[in-house]
Amino acid sequence: MIKYGMELNGGKMNKEILNKKILHEKDDLFAILFINFLTTRLTHYIIENKIKITPNQISYLRMFLIAPIIILFLFLAPLYGNLLFYLGALVFCYLFIVSDWLDGQLARGTNKTSLKGAFLDSIADRCSTILFIVFLFSSGLWFSNNFLIYGSVCLFTLKSFHLMIITKLFYFGIEKGKNNFRVFDGHDTGINKINIIFKKVNKVLKIKNWGGTFGGSERFFMTIMLPLILLLLGFVLLTKILLMIYTLLFCMFFIIRIKNLIITINKREKRNDR
Repeated sequence: MIKYGMELNGGKMNKEILNKKILHEKDDLFAILFINFLTTRLTHYIIENKIKITPNQISYLRMFLIAPIIILFLFLAPLYGNLLFYLGALVFCYLFIVSDWLDGQLARGTNKTSLKGAFLDSIADRCSTILFIVFLFSSGLWFSNNFLIYGSVCLFTLKSFHLMIITKLFYFGIEKGKNNFRVFDGHDTGINKINIIFKKVNKVLKIKNWGGTFGGSERFFMTIMLPLILLLLGFVLLTKILLMIYTLLFCMFFIIRIKNLIITINKREKRNDR
């Protein structure tokens, strides 16, 4: 743990050293603009005051408190016809992302990175998919829009099937070793092409510390927080169109992912037959 110096200059230097330790060399643009200013201060405060909170506890907080509260608000909004519940969901969505960045920065700042921590963080991140599907269902009820209601059910079914295939892949030992990430990331669905576009954009904008990728925080903001903001501002038609587009895109995403996983299984079987 880095101790803060008594002198002002020494304190500034130690804070700079700690920031280099806790911050990613290349981060999400949304994190750079709207998250890091808060999470770095919280990380400094926790370390400086030796507050007994661990990165894993923050992951548990995200999974078992923040996410359920968001889901509760998303169900209460159409049930009572009150936009204030959507406002509450938006606030907790921001806390959801903040907690995601905070646990990583705290883990790096206190040298408490671990395989268990990475596993818990990954599981907690998957809550964002659940939140998106629930939000689609909630907005379908709010707008009385059958497309969004049935679309959310379709997405839930596809995601469940997708996870079932991944579980069985590892259960039967088909996917092993360093290539496991291919089963989980979305690069086989064209996300890498989106990242190429963003990297070209950043060559023009030259935003410091941005990796030029469409990261997790951007996806969470675009799919959940942005529609909530538009709805709260009264852009009803735009919100409907955006959510319908997302529904179609995500259905295509999971269908492609399932197809690629089945292809992976077939390739492994052919290799074993040889």
